[in-house]
Amino acid sequence: MKLRILMFLIYIFVHLVASDCPQGFTHIPDANERNCYIILQERLNKADAEAKCHTLDSELVLPRNEDEAYAIAWQLFNTQPTATKYWMGYVKEGGQFVDPQGQEMPDFWRQQEPNNAGGNEFCTEICINCMLREANDISCEELKSVVCETAAVATDAKFAPVAYNLLVFAAVVFLVLT
Repeated sequence: MKLRILMFLIYIFVHLVASDCPQGFTHIPDANERNCYIILQERLNKADAEAKCHTLDSELVLPRNEDEAYAIAWQLFNTQPTATKYWMGYVKEGGQFVDPQGQEMPDFWRQQEPNNAGGNEFCTEICINCMLREANDISCEELKSVVCETAAVATDAKFAPVAYNLLVFAAVVFLVLT
């Protein structure tokens, strides 16, 4: 019971210091709450998709774990039923798939992937109709749908110290009284 109440207090704190998305971007339920996403209504090759995202001050989507990939894929499946494959920002460098900062891609590959079919699969896609979350390596020249992500911006940052102090006070009172 104590844990539930403490979790509730943390939830209130997080929402008091709410984040907001830039115009046109939205949060995806159960995905990374610090990110905002936009689904573009065009199919592009990887280079053009990256360039399009950069014009929006964002990057191609980078799910950081299987749960986040599932949440993003589920949202796409429910809102974009005709598109089934979307670019991800991971690329093959030195035999490994990495994000733009060089961090290795998490392991949520489709069965028997990556396979480098044809010897030219250096980019990644998330396959919506493949168990709703699986990654595939693919040629960078193919045309795929595009999802861009960017960091959410704190809209109530000036209230953060007040919210934090209220959270600490509430937690201390709760722990002392129980």
